[in-house]
Amino acid sequence: VFLFEKVSGDVPSFGALPRNVWLALGIFEFLCVAGLLLPALTGIAAAALAAESLIFIGVHVKYRETPSIAMSAVLGLLMAFLAWSKLQ
Repeated sequence: VFLFEKVSGDVPSFGALPRNVWLALGIFEFLCVAGLLLPALTGIAAAALAAESLIFIGVHVKYRETPSIAMSAVLGLLMAFLAWSKLQ
């Protein structure tokens, strides 16, 4: 959110979405992380972040960014596990 111009030059897939969408996703992630810290919201926030990681995987696949695909997949799986464990 705060270093978009600096980071976006190194990652071609940042051009896949308008800057306002990246801003909204950044704010969304921040709110979800805050939700992870609050026990009542942890499962919902983790599920939302797991779903968001699928979007990121799709964008990175389009741009063939293998390291970013792997990172998004690992983080998505971790969030899915956390959501599963909290929503039981």
